[in-house]
This record gives sequence, C-alpha cells and structure tokens, in this order.
Amino acid sequence: MKIILNESQRDNAINVILNRRGINTKILYWQDNGYDSITGTVYLYKDGEVLGHKHGYEFFFKYDSRFDSLRYEGHYPKIENLDLFHFMPSDMVIEFFSDKVKDYLRDYINKGYSTLRRK
Repeated sequence: MKIILNESQRDNAINVILNRRGINTKILYWQDNGYDSITGTVYLYKDGEVLGHKHGYEFFFKYDSRFDSLRYEGHYPKIENLDLFHFMPSDMVIEFFSDKVKDYLRDYINKGYSTLRRK
C-alpha cells in the first residue's frame, strides 16, 4: 500500500514520532560566509542527552541577496538514517528538518544577526 502525505501531514507525522519518544529539537545558527552561504545545526535531545550525532546535524543553504532567498544545498551527517525514522522516506525527513532550519535562519537573517549582506 502506498500513502501520499502532504506537507502538513508530514510535519504532523514527524512531530508525533518525536513527541511520543520524548525527543526535543533545538536549532542553532552555525556560521555564514558573509556573502552567499549560511549553515544551521539541528540538535536532538532525549532525557537531556544528545541523541544521534553529538555535534548535531548541519544544514547548508545558499543565500541570494538579490531575491533575499535561501536555497537548501545539503546536510551532514545523515539525520534520515537515525533509527527512529527508519520507516519514513528519507526525503520527507530531510525536507522536514531543512524547512525548520530554513525558517530559523530566515528569522536570524531578518533580525540582522547574520553577517550576510542584504540588498
């Protein structure tokens, strides 16, 4: 059987997984080059301990100052390989977290905390 999920259903499904297992997420700005790239990191915590990669999962974005836009470029290490996501399609997990990081970084840039040049 094949099930098709839209974005809100995807978000809800992943949030349910995280909540049922008592996993908290924290997103932080990592770095930018002042010109056209910015990186954010996702940390997963369970019972106050880091879950998965101890240095978090970095998500890389290209920044286009002409359009004030962020475009997902990649991530490391592979958050989609965590056991708790083994039954979900990798692209859904990647999109979920990259969307969250993108929103966080967008807010970070808009508040002027980044060294990225805006037009």
